[in-house]
Amino acid sequence: MSLNATIERKVLEGKALKNASLDQRVEFVIQLLDFVKSLNDLHTKQQVMDTLLGYRNPIVDESAISHAKLAVKELVEFRKSEEDRKKKIAEEQQKKAANPKPHTNEDVKEIVIDLQLDRLPSKEWHKERALLKQIDHPFDDIVAKLKENLLTDDQKHKGIDIFIMNLSYLNDELNGSEKFEHDRHGFA
Repeated sequence: MSLNATIERKVLEGKALKNASLDQRVEFVIQLLDFVKSLNDLHTKQQVMDTLLGYRNPIVDESAISHAKLAVKELVEFRKSEEDRKKKIAEEQQKKAANPKPHTNEDVKEIVIDLQLDRLPSKEWHKERALLKQIDHPFDDIVAKLKENLLTDDQKHKGIDIFIMNLSYLNDELNGSEKFEHDRHGFA
C-alpha cells in the first residue's frame, strides 16, 4: 500500500475516533507512531515527522524532535560517506584484480585479517543503530507519556486531536504534491 493511501486511511480512522474512549484514541496514536517509525526512507520519515510533530503539542518534547532531526541529517551524511568508502574499496579491489601479482606470506596474512574484520560487527553499524534510535526517540517518548500518568486526560485528548489534525495536513500535503506531479507530467 502506498504512503498516500496509508496516510489517507489513518486520517479516516483518526476522525472516526473523535468521540471514542481515551484508551482507543491512545492506541490509535501508538499504532500511528509505530507506522512512522517503520518508514525506511529518511526523507519521507523526516517529512512525516515535521508535519505530524510540528505543531505545539503537550505530548511532544520539542528538544527530542530537534535532536531527531539532527540525527536524520547525520545519518544521511554517514550513509553517503559509507557508500563513498565502499566505492573506493571496490575500485581498489578491481585495480588489484587487474594487476595480479604472486602472493607473498604478507599478502595472505592481509587477506585473512580483512576476512576476519569483515565478519566482525563494524563501528559503523553501531553508529548507524545509535542514530536510528535517536531518530525514533521522540516517538518512544510520546508513547511513554501516553501510557503513563504524566499527562492529564485533557492534555492527552488535546494532543491526540493535534496529531489527527496534523495527520490531515500531511495527507493534504502528500495529495497536493501527488496532484502537482500528475499535473506536471500531464503538461510534458
